[in-house]
Amino acid sequence: MNLTDSGVVNKKLKEIVLSNIDEEQRDLYKILLEMTPFYEMQNKFYAMHYKTWDREQQTLVYKLADKYVSDSLANSTFGQFVFENRVYSKFYYRSGMDPECMEKLILSLKEFERNFPNSERLAWIKHERNRFEELLKDYSEFLNYHKKKLYTGGLGIEGWLTNDGWEIGIPIQFHRFLFIPTFDSDEKLNDDGWILIFGFDLFEVKHLKIAPFVGLWDPYVAGMQIEFRPWLEKYPDTKFDAAAYLSLKAKYMMKYGELAETGKKDIAHTFYVGLGFHFW
Repeated sequence: MNLTDSGVVNKKLKEIVLSNIDEEQRDLYKILLEMTPFYEMQNKFYAMHYKTWDREQQTLVYKLADKYVSDSLANSTFGQFVFENRVYSKFYYRSGMDPECMEKLILSLKEFERNFPNSERLAWIKHERNRFEELLKDYSEFLNYHKKKLYTGGLGIEGWLTNDGWEIGIPIQFHRFLFIPTFDSDEKLNDDGWILIFGFDLFEVKHLKIAPFVGLWDPYVAGMQIEFRPWLEKYPDTKFDAAAYLSLKAKYMMKYGELAETGKKDIAHTFYVGLGFHFW
């Protein structure tokens, strides 16, 4: 049996389910059949595919296949080995899960426990049920990764426009505290240089963030900015646990500096709209 071909494994399981075996055996291999999608998913790392196994693992599988050639996957030891080892790590395949199929699988496992409380395979069934329940919980957290990202920080770049000028900033956030080196060009003031802006993440949910700020240098500034996130990556990167998002921004800024029109120090009120790209 060619275990490098996922279709062969799936076909053999279907043959077993339709063969003349007792009810417990049939339910067991229905469960194995339901499990196959979770053990055959691939992503850019190809972490789950049989071809990524080392030579020793491949040799062992073929020896087991030869040993149980009469009933192939109908042996629980062989079946458990094949399906346990087709998953390298849940870390690499969460993004491909189907939670509805997983919930259905968990129900099948629970039903097997109820129907066959004295089964010699009960320990393995319970182990799989507990593991898939943990995976489902983990997957739910994975899909809602933004909850753990709120008020945590990140890095980005943002651009701002107003009637009389523009700004480019590099927001750096640690927990709730923001540091934004900003290059500011404003025709209202004799201003064309860097401002060091310090902000505080006052309020944040998945699609909205509000942050007051002050800025040092010349001019001195203070204000409030609001950002709306119309797009967030669906999943964080599985290797670095980072995700990107796009933000539409608006802010009010009060500036104190030398006015271009009068040459005197005074306050200027400015409203900006902006666009940002961030990692968190």
